[in-house]
Amino acid sequence: MIPTVEEICSKKIITTEINSTIDKAIKKMTHADVRSILIDDTKERNYYILTVDDAIEFKLQNISLDQKLSEVKLKKIQTVDAKANVLELIKSYETLSEYVLVLRENKICGILSQTDIINNTDPKILIERQS
Repeated sequence: MIPTVEEICSKKIITTEINSTIDKAIKKMTHADVRSILIDDTKERNYYILTVDDAIEFKLQNISLDQKLSEVKLKKIQTVDAKANVLELIKSYETLSEYVLVLRENKICGILSQTDIINNTDPKILIERQS
């Protein structure tokens, strides 16, 4: 059976506002023991994601951690309806982001990573999708 994205997504979502600083976002991630944080840009109705890899890249580029998230380049996160199954998700995007935001009735109910998809889907199904 092919799972729905809601069945396999992580329900633990840590968020911060787009006007927060990089430092505050990293502290929230550390406190919650997660490797990514959802950035909410309510005004523009967009969501972005900040990962540990992004934070390291900011440090390597000498970007101040006091800088606001709205002032740096962030990855926009794709969204998918909670009822979609994994194959529908894979088919619906030409390129699938590392993370996808799961929405039920336009409200956030989880976040799904490529690792979640791989770990929860029969490899035979994924291989058949490639052919």
